[in-house]
Amino acid sequence: MRLLFFGDSLTDMGRNRKPGMKYASSYGVGFVFHIASKLMSEEPGTYEIINRGIGGNKITSLYRRYKNDVIKEEPDVVTILVGVNDLFGKYRLPPGFGVTVERYKKIYIKMIEDIKNSLPNIKVILMEPFYLEGRLIKRYLKKFEELKEYSKAVEEVAKETHSEYIPLQEMFNNVGKDNPSNYLYDGLHTTPAGALLIAEKWLENFKK
Repeated sequence: MRLLFFGDSLTDMGRNRKPGMKYASSYGVGFVFHIASKLMSEEPGTYEIINRGIGGNKITSLYRRYKNDVIKEEPDVVTILVGVNDLFGKYRLPPGFGVTVERYKKIYIKMIEDIKNSLPNIKVILMEPFYLEGRLIKRYLKKFEELKEYSKAVEEVAKETHSEYIPLQEMFNNVGKDNPSNYLYDGLHTTPAGALLIAEKWLENFKK
């Protein structure tokens, strides 16, 4: 079974992008690595894990490359996590980099519909974007409350496209109350502990 993970830096997490690379470094140091470790140890030879995360990506970035990085790979399951750059780009990055929540949802739906039309038997899993208080977004923390609108959009996209939805923000809120940097070292990117939490949540959904 071929499992493909598609998204931004939270999926990427420093993966080795050399073509044909199938060693541990090709999974990065985030949740994809933990998922690969668990599945490959429990059922050797059953799964092929592909990481197609690229740091800095937003929904428009994924839309430009989904045909090559998803459809061409013909996965049985694709997991998508994207959203923080769509919001963050409205405030921290050059003007025009961000994506409004309305456009975000519209492009997301179109992309998933295209993927499902090309790969009728594919299972699609959408994960909620998330954040905690941290140094990277300290100046923008109040504005990051808007991320809940993007999260709502992802949940709506999942329902409208008959995809799976995995919520993550509440989980991070609960564990990160006293020590957020233990899970997201800069407010957005995962530590090993944060990555493991996402992996466990994904595995729980996948094995249902």
